[in-house]
Amino acid sequence: MDESLNLTWEITYNRKPCLLKKYISLKRFETELKYIPIFKKAGFNVPKIEHIEKTKRQIIFEKIQGEKTEHLEKEKLVLCIGELAKIFKAFSDRQSQEAARKYPEKVFKNIILYAKNNSLVIEKELLKKLIDKLKKNFKSSVFKDAKPTNWIFQKKKVYLIDFDYVVPSFFLADLAQLLTYQRRWHSLDIKKYLNIFLVETISSAKTKNYLQSFTLAMINSNIMSQRYNPNLGKDTIKIFTEQNNELLRQLKIL
Repeated sequence: MDESLNLTWEITYNRKPCLLKKYISLKRFETELKYIPIFKKAGFNVPKIEHIEKTKRQIIFEKIQGEKTEHLEKEKLVLCIGELAKIFKAFSDRQSQEAARKYPEKVFKNIILYAKNNSLVIEKELLKKLIDKLKKNFKSSVFKDAKPTNWIFQKKKVYLIDFDYVVPSFFLADLAQLLTYQRRWHSLDIKKYLNIFLVETISSAKTKNYLQSFTLAMINSNIMSQRYNPNLGKDTIKIFTEQNNELLRQLKIL
């Protein structure tokens, strides 16, 4: 069975609506248990754990009542970006030298492989220069898998769910994933939302200085989503491919 998958059921536990989540991967089970209390202590709204069965790799969560949607209207999107900014501020002191080295390398390899698999001719030397700039712009945060279905909304409040894939990464990686998923539904002013995030995190930063690195992060996010999400439909894969080609052209790599 694919270890990237988890299995989830709705159940009643102690007379309350709950979710039973079973983890195929031990690592993802342990990561969920590790980071839920860390995020809660940092002031985030997270699911309440009702019961843990370690031998079965199962966790029972109280079901959060609220709205979960793939299509985020502007108000919800800005609310999520505010939470991503809070994540950066909460974890920015945990700088990861390993992530700073591995992330740019992974982006470079992923784009080269993507071009090969899609019979595209890219400007490799220009890509290397952009990767060097990404290295200079690199700041650590944690990647929490920020696709739209991992947020639950209660009026002006939002809950973060799914902490089984938290890893140190590029501080713009979560925002890149969030916006690439949203671009499936409608066009977005990428500079605008990047600026909103930077204002709340690095107020002295100029959006134009981070735009190319952010664009690389968006391309990488699309590639990784296709690689590790077996449930993506053909239409979504097609949209992600079209996005990548558009973004590569914007960077003049393609």
